[in-house]
Amino acid sequence: MSQQTSPDQPAGQQLRGPLQARSQDVPGIIDLANRVFRPAPRPGDMGREFPALLSPSNAENLLIFRDGERLVSHVGILRQKMHTCGLALPAACIGSVCTDPDYRGMGMAGRLMDEAIRLATEAGDLIMPISGDRRLYASRAAVGIGPQVRLNVTPEAAAAAAVEGYEVRVCEPADWPVLVELSRGDAIRYEWTDRDRISFERFLELGGICLLANRAGRPAAAMLVCINHPTYGPNTSTDQGRVMQFLGEPRAAGTLAGCAISGRRLAGLEWRVLATAWPTVVGDLLAAGATGKAEVTGWTVRILNLEGLIEQVAPLAGRAGVELAAEGASLRVAVGDRCFVVDRP
Repeated sequence: MSQQTSPDQPAGQQLRGPLQARSQDVPGIIDLANRVFRPAPRPGDMGREFPALLSPSNAENLLIFRDGERLVSHVGILRQKMHTCGLALPAACIGSVCTDPDYRGMGMAGRLMDEAIRLATEAGDLIMPISGDRRLYASRAAVGIGPQVRLNVTPEAAAAAAVEGYEVRVCEPADWPVLVELSRGDAIRYEWTDRDRISFERFLELGGICLLANRAGRPAAAMLVCINHPTYGPNTSTDQGRVMQFLGEPRAAGTLAGCAISGRRLAGLEWRVLATAWPTVVGDLLAAGATGKAEVTGWTVRILNLEGLIEQVAPLAGRAGVELAAEGASLRVAVGDRCFVVDRP
């Protein structure tokens, strides 16, 4: 077994990687992630907050560098199915990309990303959503997802957007099947599994709340809200909540927002809404008096297999009168007598 780097031994003398982690490596990965993403005095624990990604059961998808026995760099992959327009696209989500501050500038994160891209492509994943918009990702052909609108929903705006006929209650862990069913109505969604149920339960344990709106005795919509939740960092003020997820009927958004505000006696809610996914929600809340600011999301995405993605999407696009084709290093898009060619990054 390699020895721990000593104080007299320069960092990087026993570097090994990229390596697939073992289950016994996960506590060390979590410790590294906490030192990078949750430095004192910020509270939080990455392992508790992201139990699906940083878990022994997902160890084979965690890529690392070691210096001796010390874990010094990490890239995590969480395999998902992204559903949209009746398609189920295999995706390799990237998260918790971090390097020990003493080892930065040595190219390890880049080599781990390249290995993650190689493994995901070989596994048949078509797209790679990435949590972050760093140069590390842009240099590997990742582009931004967006746009999104950062809404500030005041109590008055929520009240003006509220719709009668909904009965609202607090969700419990046992309501998980209800949330899964509501999620299936989203235009773009990940397939929720038991590991997502564990993440939901952890969200509640760490102080998050989930409200469920019933209409005519049936579940209609749900909203997940947090206040200074460790996963998402401190809010602008301690009496400002954040909407983390919304499911179901768009017209229920104002009612659920109002119940969250009144139930926790909040000054308002901050809500970063992907405008392309929830245009009705954004429009209704802005019309009711909420304020909004357009911004770029913190997510990027890399296409791993353009030909494979086109094969999946082309029949759907064809029914809408759009022709897609890969031409060498470019994507050809034809609509009627108009044609566009987009070069790959």
